[in-house]
Amino acid sequence: MALEWIEQVTDAVKTLVPRERAARSRPRPLGQARKVAAGVYAVSTAREQISVDSMVELHLADRSSNGPDRATYRVIAVEEGHGELRVHVGPHAPEGGLWLWGTGRAAGALERSLLEAWQGLTDPGLAARLVDGRLDPVPAMVPEAGALHGDQARAHYACTTPGVRLVWGPPGTGKTTVLARAIDDLLARGKRILLVSATNIAVDNALSAVVQMRRPPAGELVRVGAPALTQIAQDDRVALPRLVQARLRTLTEQRDDVGRQLLELATSPEIRRLGELDRRLDGFDAAGYRAAYTRVQRDRHVEALTADLSRAEHRYGDVEQARDSRRSAYHNAASELAAISTARAELASASRLRAESDRLDALAAAAAGEVLSAEQRLRKARQEREAVPGGSPRTWLQYRAERSRLDKAVSARQADVAPVVAARDEAQRLAEQHRTLATPLITEHEQAAAPVTAEEVTRREKAVGAARNVVGEADGVLRSSGQKVARIRAALDEAIANSGATDEDRTTVDDADRAGLPPLAAERDRLAQEAAPLLTRRQTLEQHYEKLLADIDRARAGAEPTIISQARLVAATLTRFRLDATVYGTPYDAVFVDEAAAAQLPEVLLAAAKARQTVVLLGGFCQLGPVRDERKIHPASPHARWLLRNCFDLVGVTTPADALAREGCVTLRVTRRFGPHVVTLANRIAYGGLLTAPPADRPPSADDPQIVLLDTDGLGDLGRVRAPAADGGRWWLAGSVLSRALAEHHREQGESVGIITPYRAQSLATIDHLDDLGSLGGDPPVEGGTAHTFQGREFDIVVADLVEDGEVPGWSAKASMRSASSFERNGARLINVVVTRARHRVYLLTSGHAVRSARPDSTFSQLAALVDEGAIRVVRAADLLGLPAGELNEKWTPDPLLGELWEAFAGHVVAEAVFDEFGYIPAVLEAITRATSSVWLWSPWFGARQDEILPTLALARDRGVEITVFIVDDSDSVVRSQRTRGPDLDRRLAELRGVATRLTRVRQMHQKIVIIDREVMFLGSYNTLSSRDRREIMVRYRGRRFAEQLLQHERAEELARPPSCERHVTVMEARRSSSAKKGFPWSWACPTKGCPERRLLGPAATSSDRRNSPRRPAASAETGTGRPSS
Repeated sequence: MALEWIEQVTDAVKTLVPRERAARSRPRPLGQARKVAAGVYAVSTAREQISVDSMVELHLADRSSNGPDRATYRVIAVEEGHGELRVHVGPHAPEGGLWLWGTGRAAGALERSLLEAWQGLTDPGLAARLVDGRLDPVPAMVPEAGALHGDQARAHYACTTPGVRLVWGPPGTGKTTVLARAIDDLLARGKRILLVSATNIAVDNALSAVVQMRRPPAGELVRVGAPALTQIAQDDRVALPRLVQARLRTLTEQRDDVGRQLLELATSPEIRRLGELDRRLDGFDAAGYRAAYTRVQRDRHVEALTADLSRAEHRYGDVEQARDSRRSAYHNAASELAAISTARAELASASRLRAESDRLDALAAAAAGEVLSAEQRLRKARQEREAVPGGSPRTWLQYRAERSRLDKAVSARQADVAPVVAARDEAQRLAEQHRTLATPLITEHEQAAAPVTAEEVTRREKAVGAARNVVGEADGVLRSSGQKVARIRAALDEAIANSGATDEDRTTVDDADRAGLPPLAAERDRLAQEAAPLLTRRQTLEQHYEKLLADIDRARAGAEPTIISQARLVAATLTRFRLDATVYGTPYDAVFVDEAAAAQLPEVLLAAAKARQTVVLLGGFCQLGPVRDERKIHPASPHARWLLRNCFDLVGVTTPADALAREGCVTLRVTRRFGPHVVTLANRIAYGGLLTAPPADRPPSADDPQIVLLDTDGLGDLGRVRAPAADGGRWWLAGSVLSRALAEHHREQGESVGIITPYRAQSLATIDHLDDLGSLGGDPPVEGGTAHTFQGREFDIVVADLVEDGEVPGWSAKASMRSASSFERNGARLINVVVTRARHRVYLLTSGHAVRSARPDSTFSQLAALVDEGAIRVVRAADLLGLPAGELNEKWTPDPLLGELWEAFAGHVVAEAVFDEFGYIPAVLEAITRATSSVWLWSPWFGARQDEILPTLALARDRGVEITVFIVDDSDSVVRSQRTRGPDLDRRLAELRGVATRLTRVRQMHQKIVIIDREVMFLGSYNTLSSRDRREIMVRYRGRRFAEQLLQHERAEELARPPSCERHVTVMEARRSSSAKKGFPWSWACPTKGCPERRLLGPAATSSDRRNSPRRPAASAETGTGRPSS
């Protein structure tokens, strides 16, 4: 029989394992790390849980890359705290810029490990008795165990004697105290114990109680896995990593010595400055900046070249015009010269004749000169002869030869004279003859040329020559100008061929330049070069440190099994229990599974199979069960017994009455965590009157109620439930705004606050809102999450954000423990978990109408009954948000609770974000004045009030702010009525179009919203463009994620850009079908009557707002004339 049920469980677990074995995953970034101490970093898990058990490796590294050369810092230890992981690495890790990276196990690895464990299980041990429902009875009367008596003593007996039993311990009934006492007693008897649970916090809560009670020696108790409590993670006696370090002292001392050297190195001025620069440059992508800067400079270069080209082309035109003007002057001069061509020819003939006469005269003159020269030479020769002495014979004889020579010379010179005289005479004759003949001809030619003179011809010839030279120079200048134009155009074409800058590039460059980051980056590069020796030494030490960590990891593989096998108590999650071979493979005398009802049954049974003497499953079946997709498991399936039931259900305990009647099930009934009103509520929801509170010293005070219902009716858009387009669930703005005010108020009173909601969508919205405003975390802590996140936790104050607006019922409004629907029963368990987390007070954020109209036997009907009985105080949130201080003094002074709540909202909402009809307009005008990029305005009607708004909007538009306005269309009854009264409506509409970048006409709209720069929002009842003389409320708050979520919900971007009907050349309008079967789809439709043109707008937004679906607006958009539409 045992083997048969084992096979059934094994087959059921097989259905959880993916059919195909996936490859091991790659490292991926899990979250940004924030340094909190040397070598300690916090990673937020508020938005997304990080399962350490599902990871095979963790390290810190830069977010931007995953290359082989990047610096990584191995995670030494992990603490799984509240809302964050704390990871320990080497002390040399940098201040900022790090992310936690993790390599997950292959998909389905955890399920496969469970299957392999069941496939290898040969002896189910005491688990078989659980499956058979054979529980060992517990006597009705047992001896007291220290301070434990009554039911707690019976539970202690169940835990400390052999057998298989259940302990049902609702919240606050001392289950953990009993378990810790029992473990302490068993350890004293020499027993070996396994303590497991589905969650780390449950394991640590029980283990911490044992540590405080026992004060154990190192290694007696061992915590395997990632602790959730800091005191466990840092306990050298219990935390496995610290016990391993003690065993590996030599290696750890070497690691610590290298760590000290790294810390000393980090104190050098260069390294400190580099660290400071790295922090200031965190997130600055220098390469991205340079690329963006290059593209921005390209645009600037293109702009400059375009201007240069324009100037060069203009200059070329001027030069060409000047060249043409000079050519015209040249042609004019040439024409003038051509006009006297006949006269010029006559004067040229005269000039030639005169020139010939002048030539002949010159020849005659030259011949005369030759005669003179010959005669001069003759005289000289005669003079030389006459000068020869000859007075005496002797003398005569003496100079006879000389005289003979001179005689000959004289004769020669005489012979020379005759020819030149003849030549002279001939030349003179010819000149005289030519002059006689030419003179009348010259006169004739000059008379023929008259009145043109030679001087006029010369002047005109010079004018043509000068004009020709000027044209040549102009042609050269034009060629040079043309070449310059060609060069600039080529450079422009080359620049245009490169990628231009985007708006993001310009923003990147402007932001970086404004912050002074590029010079810091340059300084960082320069300093890195100067400090290269220090950096090299640091890198060497870091590599040595990481090597030592790897050595420690290898040594730990041998040390951990020894430590675990020698421990008397091993504490781990159910997942870690089967993943660690030593934890799973060693025997135990007793096995305790805490919060067993919240664990998968196959996991619980696997742990129970390891016990030799005692198995005790502790928990509460009225709390939430394990997270599972029940849609994949049919209730009639043979696997449902093992996958859809918890351990209590397995043995037939499903109601409080079953628990009281079942032998072997001990019920703890007295809770000491919360007051009688919360006990009453828990009994009405789940426990059927079984839960009791110890006698109180005084009755509950009306001034300090334990349960406050914050009624959200009357909050307008703020209190309207919405749903994300992509995922299931619900969210609303009211929960985030109200929760923040309550949380900060109570934190100021020194109280911890848990904001708990059924829906992940609302949880993320609230966490984003708190994080945007710096309200998340802190001390005392403010935490947000779903009910599953906080099971096993407790807070001074719990804000139960139920996300119900009284329209379409959600999970909370449908919840009922008496329902046949598992969904509705789980809803009741969920609310039970939420309200039982509180030590002092529970706030229920929900619609009062939803509570008053609840169906019988539902959880909300129990709330209504307690309201009627006075156990739950009701406060209207609309009164808190809208009530001025003067009215508070008159109305609420006698009521301390309402005064306290008003103080909470006054300090956290009204003074910062809530305006009445008198304060709203100045506030919104100031916000628009500060706008830098966009204004989105939903104001159904437009009237006289817009005269105050438009000037500020116009100034914003002139600054480059994009103005998008949504108003009703002409089919609206108010618009039709106003149009009958005169032309003011059309005038104001034209003025509005002139200011808006985009104007969208929306049919049946009623939203009153203003969103500025996608961050600052106003929501409420005030119609911004028309409202006057009415009591109104507008809430202002801030948050980029909230703004984006709201814009997506309103489909703002889509509705602001409708297409046009090609047939009628008119802007189409958006319409939404009222068909629930089709999912209320949107489509574009031509407003022209009879036109069949239709286009799907996009994915149906059914999940975004079902209860308003039939009344969702239809829109048509018109682009205003203020600025061109994008």
